[in-house]
Amino acid sequence: MDRPPAHPTAAEDLPSKEFELDGVRWILRVTGWSSVRSALHRDGKVVHLTFFRAEAPSEPRFEILEPGVVLEALSEIQAMDLLRRAREARPTEGSGLDAASGRRKGSRTSRDTS
Repeated sequence: MDRPPAHPTAAEDLPSKEFELDGVRWILRVTGWSSVRSALHRDGKVVHLTFFRAEAPSEPRFEILEPGVVLEALSEIQAMDLLRRAREARPTEGSGLDAASGRRKGSRTSRDTS
């Protein structure tokens, strides 16, 4: 059976939640998920979350894997906590990030969210 080629979903079309932290407006998007099973968690869901600055909504800045997150039920305080624990986003094709470093040229290496 021939299928048309799959095209990635544009970041702007992914489920999202907006919030503000330290004067910066952020967009939190669900960018992937997987179901896992273990002795403790029979039907666990691990969610890949990516953070984008609102002024650059197609450029991923930070990412985190988190179990059991339901974006619709996530409070603004929980979103802020996830951002504080997230790591710098890995570069993806077309993300505007440098493939070697994962950062924009001239970007800071600290957890500066401003």
